Amino acid sequence: MVCTFLRFLLVGGSLCQAAPHHHKGFLRNGGTGTVRMVDSSDLELSLRQSLEGAMGSGTWSKRAAEIERRMAKTFQALPKNDHGRLAPGTVRYIVHNYFQKEHGWLIEGLEKQVNSSEVHSAHIIQNKAPAIMEAILEEKQDNRGLSLSDSVALMAALEHLIFDESLILLERAYALNELNTADMLNETALHEVLRSYLLLFEEGQSANLYDGNLHRSIKAQYATEAGWHDWHDIVAYAQGVQHDYDFKSKMKTNPFVTRQYSLEEASQMVINLAEGYGKWQNADCRDMKAHLMRLDSRGSGRIPLDVFYKSEAGSAFEFTESQKYLRDVGALDESLKGNPSVLIANYLVGPSNCIAPNAYYSVCCLSECEHLMNEIETHTQGPTATSEHLLSLLAEMSSTTVDAPRTFSADMIKRLSQIADQNEGTIPIHGRLFGQWLHYAFPYECPLPITAQNALTPSAWVGEAAIGTVEEREQHIQTAEELELAGEHSISEWTEEEILPFAENTGRKSSGFFGFVRFTMMACAIIFGLKAGYESLQQTMAAHQGKESNGKKGALPI
Repeated sequence: MVCTFLRFLLVGGSLCQAAPHHHKGFLRNGGTGTVRMVDSSDLELSLRQSLEGAMGSGTWSKRAAEIERRMAKTFQALPKNDHGRLAPGTVRYIVHNYFQKEHGWLIEGLEKQVNSSEVHSAHIIQNKAPAIMEAILEEKQDNRGLSLSDSVALMAALEHLIFDESLILLERAYALNELNTADMLNETALHEVLRSYLLLFEEGQSANLYDGNLHRSIKAQYATEAGWHDWHDIVAYAQGVQHDYDFKSKMKTNPFVTRQYSLEEASQMVINLAEGYGKWQNADCRDMKAHLMRLDSRGSGRIPLDVFYKSEAGSAFEFTESQKYLRDVGALDESLKGNPSVLIANYLVGPSNCIAPNAYYSVCCLSECEHLMNEIETHTQGPTATSEHLLSLLAEMSSTTVDAPRTFSADMIKRLSQIADQNEGTIPIHGRLFGQWLHYAFPYECPLPITAQNALTPSAWVGEAAIGTVEEREQHIQTAEELELAGEHSISEWTEEEILPFAENTGRKSSGFFGFVRFTMMACAIIFGLKAGYESLQQTMAAHQGKESNGKKGALPI
């Protein structure tokens, strides 16, 4: 354990109890006042052991191994500082990439913008685990950065904090169904609790967590034929997760006894629901993408705004976002004057297509471009590559709308070479120019990088904030019809501005000792954040057990 390890180093100290500021950097060996140097591998091992203690050895080992497997190639391809580690802005990128690709989670404060924020900007860290934020800031000031194992620990900690939010909703789901968390639930009661959890999750911050009569009446209304059309999907999703859990645990249960479920088992199912929700709801995003592609008569990845606003009879989708919203989130291409177009890939990943379950994160459409980027990172094994290497690689890459192999146009080949010329002979694969090139190569998957994005957070567009007036939409349709506006979009719209998001000053080489201290501080900080929620839940469960022995899936109807 890191905290035990620190007690061994700090005679008479209390760092692990409260981590007071005046102990920073004062690790001493006995009373001699001499600094004891510690090998970094010992500290990393201690961090791992501490996380095992907080999350459970098996849970931590399995989760860490899975995260590392998914992100190792991305880590390898990212630029490193003088210590071979990730600088703060790069850490933000890998964290954002992991959660967006794997869960469709957009963590508040870590939105992917040109002026990149850093991990400590995440609201869940600021509010739930400020000690983690402090430790990360310490690492930033020292310019030491994070290793792969550090980054994995950070992502596991963030996941754990987010899952804790789901367990809070689970407790409310019990109460709203007039059940006690100490109760053992039969299958019918479990279904009611899981459905209530998903309903609260989808309602987000507007959910009423305390009016049981209202909650049960809403569920009853949705269960009727005239109710919410997505309710049967909610029911099927909850049942699927429960059946999967039962299958995996069948060797531990008695088949001759009526199945009863504890809070601990319900908690695991809720974590599974939260973890898989993004991929489950992404079916709606795929349907929306297919619908938008049918409106794109030129195959350019763009739809004239008047076509976007027109709703076909019987269509499953009606697009009502205002021009201001589309412009602010980078989904409006105004390069053709008088005839703006909606960028399909940019629109799909926009905040109006997110479900905001709480103040800390939202669930959005999965980014197909992140998967393509990860494939590129796997093959380049570094932050840059030659135009020849990338051209041969990309010619063999497929997406849901592009079949390989293919041949790129002369203009595309020329642009790729120009990017290399502009960057001293190689192409920074995370730069804006290459991102722009990817948009033209995969117009339905990769958003066009926009140099001035504003208010990307779903919380900035809650309620009707993203919606334009009917008059605004009809006016634009009428104007377009009167002017008979037309235009072709091509790679000639290329802009030459390059932005290298990770071109940071790697800074001075820090003292190994102070780097170790800050690394250890981060370890304890993570444990404080993890154990606070986890031990609270465990204590609650123990207490209850003691008593016992004594349109879119996120679019709720209004």
